Amino acid sequence: MDKILNTLFPEIDSELGIFDKKSVNQIKIYEKSEGKFYLKSLSIDEKEKLIYNKNSNKKYKEEIVRQLFLLDLFEKYKYPKKLVEIEKIVKFGREEKKADIVVFQNDGITPGIVIEAKSPDEDNDVDQLKSYLNAEGAPIGVGVNGLSKVILYRPYPKEFDDTLSDIPKYGETVDDLLKKKFKIKDLKFPTQLKKVIIETEELVLANSGFDSFDEIFKLLYAKFFDESEALLDPENYVLKFRKHQSKDVDKTKENIDLLFNQAKNKWSGVFSKSDIIRLRADHLSVCVSELESWRLLGANLKVIDEAFEYLIPAVAKSKKGQYFTPRNLIEMCVKILDPKKK
Repeated sequence: MDKILNTLFPEIDSELGIFDKKSVNQIKIYEKSEGKFYLKSLSIDEKEKLIYNKNSNKKYKEEIVRQLFLLDLFEKYKYPKKLVEIEKIVKFGREEKKADIVVFQNDGITPGIVIEAKSPDEDNDVDQLKSYLNAEGAPIGVGVNGLSKVILYRPYPKEFDDTLSDIPKYGETVDDLLKKKFKIKDLKFPTQLKKVIIETEELVLANSGFDSFDEIFKLLYAKFFDESEALLDPENYVLKFRKHQSKDVDKTKENIDLLFNQAKNKWSGVFSKSDIIRLRADHLSVCVSELESWRLLGANLKVIDEAFEYLIPAVAKSKKGQYFTPRNLIEMCVKILDPKKK
């Protein structure tokens, strides 16, 4: 039924880019009645789920996203099925809604993680996710749409002013997760960097008081340096562009500031010696957690182009007479010129 998946997701590699291809290939679709295609949920109840009605052209793409995240919960994060429930009723006063996935703590009663799945056509709704978390009292929430995911974390009883780049595995704590050491082989090439930046803006940058392009570019500059150092010794170099524990936001800022200064020394002329990262330590920590798991060096340049084109506001582009040359035209020019290293 690969044909049905491709009908639902014409650009499947990017639309479901945060999931491994092996996981996507495990989704089993079948035609139950003429023109109606279903799958059996991976949750413990194994409910049948309609994902495509060919007769009405109605598509339920968010169900595929939910099933892929369930697969990750069971295979990658090792959560037992008995602790995972789909479509759990969440009460908001007199109103009731259904949370897409809830992962319970070991008592099987206390919610630990709430997941809200969306179609790649939709943005992850941070406010909706917060409302579920507040209603359920869960410390971790995940918004996932196939293109990107945002993970909110509240070190209770604080507000949701923190994010994570991943969720803990079964039996792990958030502190265990943040203490892990990562090498460049642990990073994943992004299929969508623009979405990550939009979510970062929504979480903190829009309210930081600083120019989003300037601050994001400084962070990317520091990350490029960290990855370039890692490539010199990929087996031993431990990446420094990482978020520390929630109580150590100053340590995160100290490390990123150091990377930025080292990058300025290695690649002079892009920033002046007096340039600094101006984000507050807590805002910086959120941005780092959104970017840290992605590998930029060697990534598809179209993905990076799209992110930068979004970052430079339309007003600034019109004032400076800027436009973005299509990547295929750039590649053609480089091939014609055939530049050598010197």
